[in-house]
Amino acid sequence: MRAALLEDENAFDRIFNWTENNLLRDDGMYSWRWHPGDESRPGWIVDENTATDADQDIALALIIAARAFDRPELLSRAAQIITAIRTGTGIKVGDSWFLSAGNWANDQRIMNISYFMPYSYPLFHELDPSGNWLEVRSTGYEILSALLRMSPSNLFPDFNFIDKNGHVSPIIDLDGLDSDFSFDAMRIYWRVALDCILSPHLRACSDSARISTIHDIIAEHGQVFSRYDIFTGEPLNDLVSLSFYGSFLPGMRLHHPVLAESILNSELSMERISPILNDPDRYYDLNWIWFGLAADNGLIKDMTPDPQWVRQAVVHN
Repeated sequence: MRAALLEDENAFDRIFNWTENNLLRDDGMYSWRWHPGDESRPGWIVDENTATDADQDIALALIIAARAFDRPELLSRAAQIITAIRTGTGIKVGDSWFLSAGNWANDQRIMNISYFMPYSYPLFHELDPSGNWLEVRSTGYEILSALLRMSPSNLFPDFNFIDKNGHVSPIIDLDGLDSDFSFDAMRIYWRVALDCILSPHLRACSDSARISTIHDIIAEHGQVFSRYDIFTGEPLNDLVSLSFYGSFLPGMRLHHPVLAESILNSELSMERISPILNDPDRYYDLNWIWFGLAADNGLIKDMTPDPQWVRQAVVHN
């Protein structure tokens, strides 16, 4: 076990050091898009803007690593990133604030609900208590409800506008962004389910993300396609991505366990996964399959520290 942890720790250090050296911005957040380069040119940043989900993932990874590798000093770096996220992408919503989609999205107040990571906010609160992260968590659940009221189909948009009072409105083809339900929005089901698994949080556990809508789509059509119009509920293509089933699995386990078992044994079976395991173009699929399985089998719960551990680690360091 210790050998495996040491191997994981070495890999973590290599990845994080590369990220710090190549993607870190002056404002403490990270550029989101990198080109690996080729023989004629080394890698380079393609888009220096930030993606708020990635920045939060980096901070959470440091918190998890702090406990897994007994390195509480990593919490200080996590705290710096969390504060940078708040100051760099926080926009006023009602009496609180919420996260825009990135540094580029603040002025137009563009948000992406799949960047809402409520399971992280109790941990972020311990490292950035002046940030009112628990309030952000509550605001996020209010926004979930507002988005469902906007969408007759009960499907979430990839991107949307939000005003200072928390009112949401759709985006219609703005610089390639839109309010269809697709590869971004599908992730919110996993995030809400994980909040229930780790907390459990009452609103997370009450199907506030409406995984039951996905259940009904599968029950009627036998599958979920990768793009839907949120107003009509009609599919906009006939493509199927296993990443969607990875995201749906934990929520289905909580609310529709029979369908969860069916997904696990069909869409997420080794028979379905094996053909894409070595295909670099299926990186997104494979990541979300892993996230779904790791949340469903308890691995993420086992590896994620609770707020009390973070609080004590901060006090003692």
